[in-house]
Amino acid sequence: MKKLSLIIILLIIPLSYAIAAQGKDDAYFAEIEKLAKKYSKDSTSPECKRALQVCADKGNYYCSTGLGGINLEEKNYTDAISNFKKCSGECDGECDFRLGLIYEGGLGVLQNDDKAISYYTKAANLGEPVAAYNLSIIYAKKASNVSKGKYSEENAKKLSNYALLSYAWLKVAMALGQENYYSKTDESLPIAKFFDMMKEGLASDGLLQQGDSMATQICSKNKFCKE
Repeated sequence: MKKLSLIIILLIIPLSYAIAAQGKDDAYFAEIEKLAKKYSKDSTSPECKRALQVCADKGNYYCSTGLGGINLEEKNYTDAISNFKKCSGECDGECDFRLGLIYEGGLGVLQNDDKAISYYTKAANLGEPVAAYNLSIIYAKKASNVSKGKYSEENAKKLSNYALLSYAWLKVAMALGQENYYSKTDESLPIAKFFDMMKEGLASDGLLQQGDSMATQICSKNKFCKE
């Protein structure tokens, strides 16, 4: 999970969002830069939060991102969700990615994979590679859960579909620039190794071509994909 401290959020925003800053974004971007400089030594103070809230209330989604990051770090989940929803669909998908994490982890809400999938998909379509990777993991878990049940034609179809989606989203994650995957011990490992294992599994089931087609279809609608 990405570090959520406001200091990092405010100081990284100029780097991660600079390319996207155009037109209306320029004014929003300049405003968050001023706040970052003003509160760089006291970024979690009530004064900083109030300034961010005033900024966010004017529609500045950079400020909503920063304020949401503070609230999530401080486990004020209701406020964090409200903040992130205000910036959903904007910039590089950071807010949607955070919402995906909240619903996948059940942070202050009922755990809900379907909502997590919805927000991760929006984030991935805005170029967030970790969101695509997380989609792959969720679908892999769904496939695993189905495989533990009794055999039926319906379950067999679900298993194939989840396996295809997991493979396709992992391929999309790589196309968006994701380089590593994470083991249960939190160790970062090359994603290519994980991908080859999934590829081999689909090939043995005669589903590889279908999986590649699914990934291509997803990427064709995502301008950030580099297949």
